[in-house]
Amino acid sequence: MNQTLSQIYQGSARFSRITAAAAILLFAGLQVTNFEITMKAQVLLAVIALAIGIPHGAIDHLITIPRDSRARFILFVTIYTLVAVIAALAIAKWNLVGFQL
Repeated sequence: MNQTLSQIYQGSARFSRITAAAAILLFAGLQVTNFEITMKAQVLLAVIALAIGIPHGAIDHLITIPRDSRARFILFVTIYTLVAVIAALAIAKWNLVGFQL
């Protein structure tokens, strides 16, 4: 694999881990302090998450799986799709849980 491309993949993976950890810490801190986030702010956060998440998700298969194993790639895509389906079902079933707390 090209060294520049490898550096881009590694940087993307590092960025993903750092931003996920930062978001968890931020919202845990907001929960502890009982800070209320307005609906406008929640919608803005959702739009930002989509704007970053969709392109990021589009390269997940390049970051995770080396190109030399077709079986591993198929397994990855299968598991990735199952996780997406489970997440969609959970959102559909429990979409109001956060509003009832």
